[in-house]
Amino acid sequence: MENVDIDFEIPPIPLPERASYLESYIKDGVSLAKKGKYEKAIRHLRDSKTAQEVGLHFEDDARNFILTRNLTADEADRVADKVAYNSQFNRERRSLRICEVGALGPEITGKPRPQIPQKLLQDAALIHLEEWLHALQYLTQKPLAGNEDHELDVALYLKNQGIPLTDNFLSRHSRRKYFSEIAQPPEV
Repeated sequence: MENVDIDFEIPPIPLPERASYLESYIKDGVSLAKKGKYEKAIRHLRDSKTAQEVGLHFEDDARNFILTRNLTADEADRVADKVAYNSQFNRERRSLRICEVGALGPEITGKPRPQIPQKLLQDAALIHLEEWLHALQYLTQKPLAGNEDHELDVALYLKNQGIPLTDNFLSRHSRRKYFSEIAQPPEV
């Protein structure tokens, strides 16, 4: 008997249930990030099956950054910026592309595996959450935290969930300016 691989597509969840299903999935990632378990949050948020189940595509050809040595704080910030730049939710294609950060071990380099800085893991987890939240905005066709600007809405949502936002995350899309303005009491 011949062994034949059958390629099949996962049928999506019925349309009315997709947003609540995705929101529940994202909340699990939020919970991990809130606890500072950034590596676990990232692994959780790399599930292409969930994307398929809600009628989206998870692109597995995203650019990845593989560390071969330990990074300085400035280098880690630059890598986080590149991860963010190369990650996106594309509404037209209904697809998520999220970069990964990894480290090569001694089996390849002959040197000890470099440590991925905790701040870089935190930034990467925020980027993963950001793109999934853009997908949720798309499915619900409304803001998640009440702000019509998609980027600010995501930041507000994460802040409201109690997730610490990094300077690097706030530096993109005028978020820092927005948060500094809402933190200031109105002038009388």
